[in-house]
Amino acid sequence: MSMGVPEVNDTQIIVLALKTLGTFDFEGQRLLPFVHRCANHFLVHDNSEIRLEAVRTTCRLLRFAIHSTAKNTSDTVTKTVASVLHRLLSVGLTDTEPNVRYAVLISLDRTFDNHLAQAESLSALFMALQDEMFEIREVALFTIGRLSSMNPAYVMPSLRKTLVQLLTEMEHSGSGRNKEQGARMLDHLVVSAPRMIRPYMEPILKVWS
Repeated sequence: MSMGVPEVNDTQIIVLALKTLGTFDFEGQRLLPFVHRCANHFLVHDNSEIRLEAVRTTCRLLRFAIHSTAKNTSDTVTKTVASVLHRLLSVGLTDTEPNVRYAVLISLDRTFDNHLAQAESLSALFMALQDEMFEIREVALFTIGRLSSMNPAYVMPSLRKTLVQLLTEMEHSGSGRNKEQGARMLDHLVVSAPRMIRPYMEPILKVWS
């Protein structure tokens, strides 16, 4: 019998367990221990399939926790959400598998915006703009744009620099692929941060023409 079979089975069992856990509709405080366990044990697992499912499950559980305590929040919930988000964003920046990093960024929807708008989280999102995978940079930029109205003092200066850099790269790039990617990034900024974009419409239209 191959020694690899038990390992594969173990992986499948853990992935299935995480998926099942993510479908439960817990209530408030009872959910926090499960969120902690997912974040502390499975987000850093050696197996990338398990890490990927751990990202999805942790985000689902965290989403449930935020919604279920929205009217009666506590320091415990706030600190747990902040701690787990910090760990998730760390995975989103450092995991060796692009699909795991992408799963983190794409899972952080508006439910998490109050926490993502904090300086530490925003700093991580700006770092994600340097990712080698375009789709990750794309999601990071859209998320930052979405958060620009919640913490403009922190977001706007760096976001303006990003916009100017995009315009410069599009204007001087001889690569059709780079121009296409730049146009997509600009489109996300127009949608997610329209107030910031208005003063730059002339140079934007110039590079798009």
